[in-house]
Amino acid sequence: MEENNKITDNIKIETITGNYQDYNKYLDSIKLYAKNVRGNKNDKKKGITTSQIRVIFGELKKITKMENKKAIEEIQKLRIKLAYTGGRGSFELKNLTMVLEDIIKEIKNKDGIERLYNLVEAIVCYLKFYGDRD
Repeated sequence: MEENNKITDNIKIETITGNYQDYNKYLDSIKLYAKNVRGNKNDKKKGITTSQIRVIFGELKKITKMENKKAIEEIQKLRIKLAYTGGRGSFELKNLTMVLEDIIKEIKNKDGIERLYNLVEAIVCYLKFYGDRD
């Protein structure tokens, strides 16, 4: 639990700033995070599955294709969907949505949106790699 908090804090800071100390370590952190929070076939109330965050990922994909001003506006609206998603899911999913919301609050331009998109894409990919319950 504490390890995941440290991992998410580092991921959040590097995603917000775009100042990756070492991009490979950043990806390794995302990979470890996904491994720690993946869904469990035996306990449907724990973990995160790709289908739970696929809606968020799809919205981010649309937003990345928008003009800058519209994209910034739409990314802020995504906070509402994060609240809904987090409220319906496991403890781990709620924590992830809170981290994503913290990142969104700091986004000022399209580069920030791209970094968030890349983060969510990496989480989805590594969840699939480690075998979520979907």
